[in-house]
Amino acid sequence: TRIMPSTFEDVTYEYIFIYGITLVLAYVFYRFCMWVFPKLINKWNIKSRWEMIAIFIVFAITGSASARLSAPLLEIIGIDRDSMSGWFFWPLRLIIIFPIYQVLLVVMGWVFGQFEFFWAFEKKMLARFGLKL
Repeated sequence: TRIMPSTFEDVTYEYIFIYGITLVLAYVFYRFCMWVFPKLINKWNIKSRWEMIAIFIVFAITGSASARLSAPLLEIIGIDRDSMSGWFFWPLRLIIIFPIYQVLLVVMGWVFGQFEFFWAFEKKMLARFGLKL
């Protein structure tokens, strides 16, 4: 099934509604970003736009990569969704993702030239969990 019909018979208003909502949400997201970016620049003590771009790229790559790497790691251990209840599988997968994320965050920060930022970020995050480096 299609989300949007392929003909313009009785759905003209649906198209207008969907495009209108898309434009409104895009504008709201744009305004939110323009409001939050200066606050992050001050909070993180960032000196250039490249640093901000690199930091967001590192967060994006690290989050995606840690989620991707957790599945093969669980397979090596012998755990899959078919062998256990979802109530145990998903919390276990999240527990596996956490250390992978921590390591990848610092490594990808180093690759993008932001090691100092992510090392300080890492120490602060682990301190919130009660772990001191």
